[in-house]
Amino acid sequence: MKRFVMTISDKGGSGKSVAARVLADYYTAHGVDALLVDGDGEVGQLLKYHGRRDGDGRLVEQRPGDGVLSFALHGERTDREKIATVLDHGAPLVLCDFPAAGLTVLEQVQTAFGFLDDIKAEGYKPTFINPITPFAASMRTVKRMIDLGGDDCDYVVLRNQQFVEGEEDWICWTGSDDGSIKPSSGRKVLADAGGIELDMPRLRAGAMALIDEFSLTFEAACSDTRLPRYHRKYAQIWRKGCHETLNTIKDRLGVEG
Repeated sequence: MKRFVMTISDKGGSGKSVAARVLADYYTAHGVDALLVDGDGEVGQLLKYHGRRDGDGRLVEQRPGDGVLSFALHGERTDREKIATVLDHGAPLVLCDFPAAGLTVLEQVQTAFGFLDDIKAEGYKPTFINPITPFAASMRTVKRMIDLGGDDCDYVVLRNQQFVEGEEDWICWTGSDDGSIKPSSGRKVLADAGGIELDMPRLRAGAMALIDEFSLTFEAACSDTRLPRYHRKYAQIWRKGCHETLNTIKDRLGVEG
């Protein structure tokens, strides 16, 4: 089955692009060729970290299957319409990182020219990856996402543990034991749609800061000696944890075996 995997949110800072980078890293580790697509144009993180570069480290022309195709989905309508050309490549697996306010953008392209309908008509099963934080504003997109996608999509909510100290911090998502705080309505809708709720592990902030400073993929960060040994170890442990988490939904991500 062909898969069209989308990392999407309408709340900045949810960890959406980090999730896309983790997915790209996961596909590489499993020897899976995915067509990588960045919806944030030339400033997108997927392009920055996984784009094709020359010997001097400069980004060069990106090709399908060899680099990251980029689209300015926050641009003019004609810029947004170009995202439909992704379907012309016939790739069996597409990973698309939508920009900030990406759910709104997807609603716009669906209304304008039925992009989601075209994805399904081309034989793709859409998989929505929606990272959330403990804040209610981050959780409100879950129901909107499922209303937009419909019954024939897979949905995964990634609880971003980067912002929490313990399970009690998710009280606005799970509700309180005494019932004084109700669970997020999105959680029930997710369960009713057969969606999955997973935790995205926490990485020490200093390690992530150096990974970003040196524009490293997560695989490269595990051995790059510009990171102190302890940060390399943190990166190794975190990457392993992320991959183990994704292994539980690999069928929804287009990874076989």
